[in-house]
Amino acid sequence: TLKDDKGNTVHLSDFRGKVIYMNWWGVNCGPCLYEIKNHEAKLHQQFKGMDVVFINVCVDSEEKEWKAALKKYKLDGLNLTAPGWVDNPACQAYNVNGIPHYVIIDEKGTIVSNKAPRPSELEYQGENNELKNALDKKTL
Repeated sequence: TLKDDKGNTVHLSDFRGKVIYMNWWGVNCGPCLYEIKNHEAKLHQQFKGMDVVFINVCVDSEEKEWKAALKKYKLDGLNLTAPGWVDNPACQAYNVNGIPHYVIIDEKGTIVSNKAPRPSELEYQGENNELKNALDKKTL
């Protein structure tokens, strides 16, 4: 259970029946921002119209800095904050000790991968534009 950028309480169970791709990131994390700037929007577009929920969980900043980053990077999806990072119960539950960290949860609520590929690793590959990754296997 975490708060979104509008102050609403969000429960992971709210998304049962959908595949969830969680991006644990930080405002001050260079690799996180690289993925967000260069690959996040492409990934969201690839799965548009499918039962995939993209959840971005910021772990390293105060609310004002986090909201400014959301606006600056136009981060799409559901944006949540886990203040206190490694001390936050959500970070502990998902074993998030470093960022960026990605998690895929299936439609039944089971963690399929707690070390899921980064968005840059999930882009289309091959001559036939076929995705060859864990997220694709859960949605097609």
